Amino acid sequence: MIKLNKTGEPDVLLRNKASWTAEYLRQVAAGRGVSPTVAGRYRHEDIKSQLVTETSGKCAYCESKMLHVAFGDIEHIRPKSVNPDLTFEWENLTLVCSVCNNNKRDYDSPTEPLINPYIDNPSDHLRAYGPMVWPKTDSIRGDLTEKLLGLNRKELFERRKERLESLMHLIENWTRETNQTRKDILQRQILEESKEDKEFSLVIKTFLEDSKII
Repeated sequence: MIKLNKTGEPDVLLRNKASWTAEYLRQVAAGRGVSPTVAGRYRHEDIKSQLVTETSGKCAYCESKMLHVAFGDIEHIRPKSVNPDLTFEWENLTLVCSVCNNNKRDYDSPTEPLINPYIDNPSDHLRAYGPMVWPKTDSIRGDLTEKLLGLNRKELFERRKERLESLMHLIENWTRETNQTRKDILQRQILEESKEDKEFSLVIKTFLEDSKII
């Protein structure tokens, strides 16, 4: 998980948020369930597109790139089942993978909140050790977030390990290279892998910083 920044609110939300919210709350209050059309308006393609842009197409929680194999879920950071008034609030929407979404479910606690990557700096609570992402020793929220979301589930561990092995291959080539031009190209490739739009950038960036290779 890394720090994320909100982009501008999509026009479709600016124009319709108030009326959508009012209709949604009326149907909730009526107690007969919310119609799929009203409930799903936050899935508008313009909203989804903006969320893909601001997350670089990664899960806001585990940093997996998932759009090549899945649609990606629009996530309510504070669940709409508990906070129906926030269903169409731009600040409450992000993009996540279905596994993190299912793991989080309707968790919402004002006293023990999960890390919000838009408000909090995840690096204050979580640290990467190789392919593992662990809570910092004094962070209860880091521990809660890691456990509830399953940030070290087997599939994530294996994928992060593959990314690190690929990085190590680049580093080995860079170390052996004697031609300065090719060496500079390899160095740029290595640094490119740690950029925030890359999959598991927390793990890659931490590894490079800790190893002091470059």
